[in-house]
This record gives sequence, C-alpha cells and structure tokens, in this order.
Amino acid sequence: MPFLRAALWRFLEEFPWTRNGLSRMQRQVLQAVDSGARSKGEIYISSRRLEQCPWGDASVYLRVDSLTTGPAPALRKTPDGDFTITEQGRDLLSGKADWVTLCGSINVWLGGVHLSGADAAWCWDEKTQKLVPIS
Repeated sequence: MPFLRAALWRFLEEFPWTRNGLSRMQRQVLQAVDSGARSKGEIYISSRRLEQCPWGDASVYLRVDSLTTGPAPALRKTPDGDFTITEQGRDLLSGKADWVTLCGSINVWLGGVHLSGADAAWCWDEKTQKLVPIS
C-alpha cells in the first residue's frame, strides 16, 4: 500500500479550503480556465498535470459543471460550449471570496462525511495541513 498516504492526503484536499471554500480540484479547474484552457478537454489535461494519480475526466467535468451553477457562478459556459472565468472566479482564486458563501450553501458527500448547509462543518487548512472544524 505504498500510495495510501498520498491518496488519503489528496482526499482531504477535496474538503473546502479555509481560504476560499474551494476543493483542490475546483481550484485547479479555475486556474486552468484563468490560464487559457477553454474546453472541458483542455481543462482536464491542465488539471491532470497537477496530479500524481490523475482523476478520470468525468470527475473533472462534474466539477467544471458545478462551478457554473448558483447565484454567483465562478465559470460561465459560452454558447459554443467553452468556459470563461467570471469575476467571482477570480475573487475565489485570490482568496477574496468563499465558494460556499457564493453558492449560499454546500451539499456534498466526501467519504462518509456529509457537508451541508450554510457552512461546511469541516475544511482543509492548507497552512497547518489539517482538517479543521468550522464553528
């Protein structure tokens, strides 16, 4: 089980981060679009480069689609099917906004943990490299 530690660590990084409420993959998607990736395929390839154990394309595509929803989407889908980053998306990348707040709530299962409501009960703190409770 040589990859167990890295896999568990990577799993924890999918919890909303304390800095902006984004998971690591959501942030990588926004960074890809901000750097010029436009199609789902380009976004996938860009995010794949940042992973030791790359995710399947469907997992990345679900996150792309989720970033286009809510009252203040981070991405906008163009009529030709490409994606552009919104002002809210740039604010998220700079740490000026919080994704859970922009969406109005969270509803996601991470393993056996259900994060729901106006605040994520648990977040990943990149500075301490720990999962921390939010109260």
